[in-house]
Amino acid sequence: MKSATASLLSCSATILALAAGSPALAQTWVLFSSFTPPTQYMNARVFPAWIKDLEAATQGRVKIDVSPSSLAPPPGQLDLVLKGGADLAWQNSGVVPNRLAMNQMTQFPSPTASSEIMTRSIWRTHEKFFGPAGEYKGLKLVALIMFPANYLFMVKEPLNSLDQIRQMKVLTNPGETAKAWGHLTSGVVASPVVRYFDLVSKGSVDAYTSMPVAELISLNLWKHTKYVVDLKDAKNAATFALVMNEAKWNSISRADQAAIEKVSGEAFAKYMKAVDEVNDEVVKKVTADGLQFMTAPAAVIDGVKRAFASSEADWIAEAKKRGVDGRAALDFYRAQINAAVK
Repeated sequence: MKSATASLLSCSATILALAAGSPALAQTWVLFSSFTPPTQYMNARVFPAWIKDLEAATQGRVKIDVSPSSLAPPPGQLDLVLKGGADLAWQNSGVVPNRLAMNQMTQFPSPTASSEIMTRSIWRTHEKFFGPAGEYKGLKLVALIMFPANYLFMVKEPLNSLDQIRQMKVLTNPGETAKAWGHLTSGVVASPVVRYFDLVSKGSVDAYTSMPVAELISLNLWKHTKYVVDLKDAKNAATFALVMNEAKWNSISRADQAAIEKVSGEAFAKYMKAVDEVNDEVVKKVTADGLQFMTAPAAVIDGVKRAFASSEADWIAEAKKRGVDGRAALDFYRAQINAAVK
């Protein structure tokens, strides 16, 4: 009996040892902090699809645990990951312009396209030009993300001229965009997008920008808007960085790192098709509800480009300080988009 018991215990120990060493069961859990609500399209459509593919690519050895709410305010996502408060997060580059300075190039008037195309274009630009800037020390840059192009939204009246803008109160994000619009009107109101509803619904502004059409419904702004103005190639777009704590990244096997990279980086662009679909859905919804889409007059488009000219020149100078040929990077980025939409 003792012999049988000893044999059974030995067999159990062997099974447990084999299980512990099994690659299928050796999991690395990655805590993901996302600063937008669970129902927002990135959390509802984009990240779940990417996470599913990442976990499949690593055969379940790397698992993503998405926090039910953000573990830090939107501007604090980089520091959150650097300090180990989360392993993975995405950061709006526009709210940390001095730290992610190279991504600010998408804030300048440029040709725009789908989120998928622009996401692919900004990654290729980063890979070709931005390495010398060294902006991701202590982090693993997993992907760069671009939202659909930003439009100008008129609360009551259509947009007819630059003179009209000079008399308007225009709501925009803080930073370079607010500075540029300040060349067109003294009535700039700078605020994070999360506060747009309060300002727009109370009639505090005549127009707002720094957001895509896709956000009209999620921010409840569509019922307080009459016209959506297309600034054509004077539009800009927001860029976000998806980053992982470097120590966490280094804890993942090289084989699984390679598997993650196959569904990240430039490949992440395919997941942004879902955002383009959301944008199209919102356009149909708000158009049916009576919002009118219009193209800005040529004089306005030219005026917006001129307003951003000094900011673009400053960015090129800053890029040079960081070892980056900013002019070449901008030209490359814009050429990528133009080639993709032909």
